Amino acid sequence: MSYRSLVVGALCALSLCGCPGSEASKLPSSKADAPTGPSGDGSAGAPKPEPAPAKAFDRATARTPWKYAKVGDWALYKMHGAGKELRFEVTKVDEGTVTFTVTDNASGERLNEVTVDLAEEESRYKDPMSYDSLAKDEQGQPIKPYTEAVEIKGKKIEALVIKRAKAGMGSTELWIAEKDVRPFNQCAVKSIRNGKLELELLDFGSKSGE
Repeated sequence: MSYRSLVVGALCALSLCGCPGSEASKLPSSKADAPTGPSGDGSAGAPKPEPAPAKAFDRATARTPWKYAKVGDWALYKMHGAGKELRFEVTKVDEGTVTFTVTDNASGERLNEVTVDLAEEESRYKDPMSYDSLAKDEQGQPIKPYTEAVEIKGKKIEALVIKRAKAGMGSTELWIAEKDVRPFNQCAVKSIRNGKLELELLDFGSKSGE
């Protein structure tokens, strides 16, 4: 089973409408949806305006949890469906990108190296408090996201619990800790789909010791 299959399979539980970043897939394609002139008016061959330059990533105002990333930050996850433990670790941080590796924790084999475009991640970011399709309680009222105290390997953190449900797509329960856990897997502490645990944070930390 490939690295992509391992991670994508586990992360599908994080969103009823797709995996992390699926919001970006709904954005217009720069080619397919680029405006064109009406046929027959002679504008078809006219030069198109240059697209606006991408906005530089600003850590001071950014919302994406990637803004907290430092070299040496790591997290160890159990992908329950595949029975694998994967270790994610930040290896490089600069003004516009974060690079991290993915390693099979049992064999030590490096499975992938990923470079994240921070400006792009910022444009994709969605406030967890604004998620739709929330599950409902016994009175039929939406269950708003709430916090729970969690302890992982002696580290006490606060996780935001988001419960969602949609007809024909089942239910999901996602626990995230955006300030403490790097978004290798959407800052997940654990992810449950239709009552089944699919992804679990086993440990996390930073080689920097900070």
